[in-house]
Amino acid sequence: MSAPIEHRSPEPSLGQLFGDLSAEIAVLMRKETQLAGAELSDKARKAASNATLLVAGLIFAVIALGALAAACILALAVVIVPWAAGVLVALGFFVVAIALGSFGMSALKKINPKPERTIVSIKELRSWAEHQV
Repeated sequence: MSAPIEHRSPEPSLGQLFGDLSAEIAVLMRKETQLAGAELSDKARKAASNATLLVAGLIFAVIALGALAAACILALAVVIVPWAAGVLVALGFFVVAIALGSFGMSALKKINPKPERTIVSIKELRSWAEHQV
């Protein structure tokens, strides 16, 4: 009896290996692009949520301001002349408005719009691809 003949599959050529490598890199780059889109979408949603809270706060502040300003002016008008009471109340509300606006803007500025994870991943992919070639 003779030994069974082994059939070896032919090894891929260098051209096929580079073709496979470029196809894999293209798929990986597509996935990285999708990841960047998802990351940017998430950051945009957070920014929109903070902006919505800021606008809602401003709307309620305007509504309450009218009633509160009138009440404060009437109360102060008993002690000082009415026009001076109006000026003092307006200045007080202006200081509060500046503080609230600053808080809202600082919350919006804390959001980093760059897709950090995707940038790191693409740099790693570039480094890996350079070492493969």
